[in-house]
Amino acid sequence: MEVGLAREGIADMCSILSMPPPSTSTSYGQHVRTVFQSSEEEEAEAQMAEAVKRARAVAVGGEDSGEEVINLPVTFDGTWAKRGFTSNYGVGVVISADTGEVLDREVLSKICDECNMKNQMDKEGEDYKLWWEGHKNRCTKNFQGSSPAMEAATAKILWQRSISKHKVKYSHMISDGDSKAFSEVQYIYGDSAGEAVEKLDCIGHVGKRMFRALDKIKKETKGKLADGKTVGGGKGRLTGGQNGMVGKLSELYRNAIRKNVDRLASKGDQDKLENAKVKMQRAILAVLYHEVKLPDNSVRHQYCPTDDWCEYKNSGTMDDKDHHLDAVFLDLLLPTFQRLSESSLIERCIPGYTQNQTESFNALIWKRCPKHLWRGPLYVKTATNLAVLHFNCGALSSRNRMLQSLKLTSSHHTMVANMRKDRVRISAADKACEESEKKKRKKQTKEKLVQEEDCVEREGVMYESGAF
Repeated sequence: MEVGLAREGIADMCSILSMPPPSTSTSYGQHVRTVFQSSEEEEAEAQMAEAVKRARAVAVGGEDSGEEVINLPVTFDGTWAKRGFTSNYGVGVVISADTGEVLDREVLSKICDECNMKNQMDKEGEDYKLWWEGHKNRCTKNFQGSSPAMEAATAKILWQRSISKHKVKYSHMISDGDSKAFSEVQYIYGDSAGEAVEKLDCIGHVGKRMFRALDKIKKETKGKLADGKTVGGGKGRLTGGQNGMVGKLSELYRNAIRKNVDRLASKGDQDKLENAKVKMQRAILAVLYHEVKLPDNSVRHQYCPTDDWCEYKNSGTMDDKDHHLDAVFLDLLLPTFQRLSESSLIERCIPGYTQNQTESFNALIWKRCPKHLWRGPLYVKTATNLAVLHFNCGALSSRNRMLQSLKLTSSHHTMVANMRKDRVRISAADKACEESEKKKRKKQTKEKLVQEEDCVEREGVMYESGAF
């Protein structure tokens, strides 16, 4: 299961390596149930309890008795076992924003294999009632509703049990805003001042909003502007794509947010928070004003910072570049920049949190339970718990804990392989955090997008549903 292979996949691998096959499908299923019921569920819960203790210690700034209910900021996300919105299974996860460890998870299932096998039985018959009494406590069907509704449902479950399970309140939710999850939990602890859950935005997702907004303006603005020219075109116009002004303005908007993150201000007094908000808002407006060819430099550079990236503020002069927009675009784009620098949105971005860790955790689940293959609800739950262990404490510790709980001993080769896996993962993560690597990835991504856009423009429509 750790490598994403079910019984048939392992059998194929054994045949290629000239090894005898694994146990029969029935026995294999029994092994999976044994692992779930007696081992990984218990180990995952124990590991999450340890993670909560560490998160509490960070929150209180030292020793924690564990008796008082305290507030923790968390990231939340939902993921599905099938691409699209027709999945039978959904997973919700809560991760500490301070420590980056999984604190809780919930798996929802719309089906139960055993129940499906009994569908033809008389629901009012004695045989069915007798069977149901023995089955109801292990029934895997725990959700009725649409697949998209699973994300909000898992959020509600996780927030409802946070106090009873961990003696914490998930006081701040960092999410992508793609579902109604926040509205489900906003007043779950009460609706008075200080009790309502506060929403924080993932700055990565907020950054994408500018591209979508500018791209929409370019596509939907028909006819000519006040200067007698169309929106798109060449020099001085709003060109599309990642390599055009839509992409450039979006990138500058994201950078303005990232460079002005102030996590201390978000936890300090109101004056510090207001100052941080104004600073970020000015940085965002500077992006638009600086890139538009206004005749009055005092207006054009009014928001630009001193002794920083603005050529005019540094030297007193600046030559217009080909990509700089004509003056008419200030009135066209200013409402969008004002909307995406609105005070409430900026306040949610000031701490600078992202959802990167939840995306990473989701990938660990579906590595063990691939989306393109059908898996039962028990398999999805097991994959989720194994992902929790691996995410929180790495390959060596997580697999050792599992083997010990099953009364098994790790061999020398197992230990060496797990240590190497952790070492390579940490090394790759450290390298990915280097500024040079970030710039390299950004450049490669941009070049790939530009090449694709050029090909599409050159070739025209080559594939479209029902068009040929």
